[in-house]
Amino acid sequence: MFQMKAQLKDNSVKLDSLEDLADRTAKSLDMFSVKSKKFESIQDELIRSTDDHINSLQLQLTAQGARLAELGSTSRSDWYLSEAAYLVRLASQRLQTERSTKNPLALLLQADRILLNLNEEGLLSVRTAIADDVASLRLAGSVDIEGIVLELNALAKQINQLELLRLSLDSSEANLVGETLSADGVHISEITDSSVDSLTEQFKRHLASLVKVRERKSIIEPALSYSEESVVRSNLKLFLHQAANSVLREEQAVFELSLKNASDLLRIYFSDTSSSRQINSRISHLKEVAVVQMLPDINGSISAIETFIIVRQSRLIKADASEIIDKP
Repeated sequence: MFQMKAQLKDNSVKLDSLEDLADRTAKSLDMFSVKSKKFESIQDELIRSTDDHINSLQLQLTAQGARLAELGSTSRSDWYLSEAAYLVRLASQRLQTERSTKNPLALLLQADRILLNLNEEGLLSVRTAIADDVASLRLAGSVDIEGIVLELNALAKQINQLELLRLSLDSSEANLVGETLSADGVHISEITDSSVDSLTEQFKRHLASLVKVRERKSIIEPALSYSEESVVRSNLKLFLHQAANSVLREEQAVFELSLKNASDLLRIYFSDTSSSRQINSRISHLKEVAVVQMLPDINGSISAIETFIIVRQSRLIKADASEIIDKP
């Protein structure tokens, strides 16, 4: 009985050790299961990333193949259409940057000549849009900015040659007066014995031959001193240069005001000679010129040709797809 009790006790200890081993084994299995699930998730993620990379490479390969096929199948019409679309877009860009209708008009006409050589259906609408834009450019007209600026600069160079108003007589008139006075002196010495009345009448006649009366509508300004002449000429040149700068900036109000001030200075301080009248006439003519360039909208031709290219490409793609389906 004692031996059996000792054996049972020994078996109980062994049983406890076995249960402890079983617990440790279960914990190890749980840890292995967790690690296995983590490894499986990492493996799945690697597989997914590999599949995505393969799909991306496949898409790139397909796109490059389609691009090569497109380049290989590009026809003469495709190149002409691309050139015409480039010219139309370039015309719109040059119109905004240069603010002139000359170069955009030439570019649109060149694009229309290119489309004329193509035997494509549906080009009539594109050429109609280009014709409308060409008509808009022609009706807008063109402002000769370079010519106006050059003329104003040329007029400014002629200011130093103009004659200012003076109270004193010039050399020819002074010589004429001196000769007349000397003649009067001889004549007066010859008539010393004549009566006072005859002397007075003769003096009036000679005085009338020396004095010239001119009718002026404006108030006569006092004559300028020699130090003020350069200031007046500089101001007149300044107004002309200011008008030239306003032409470049397309400021119509500043342009007209500058020319008006220049005309007023020319009328008040300068003599009424042929040169001053000619300059004043050109200034009056320039005041009537418009310096603001009107820019029409020529985006209709761009929309028309881009729409035609898109519709044409979709029609070609559908035709190729139908051919592939019909093949046995």
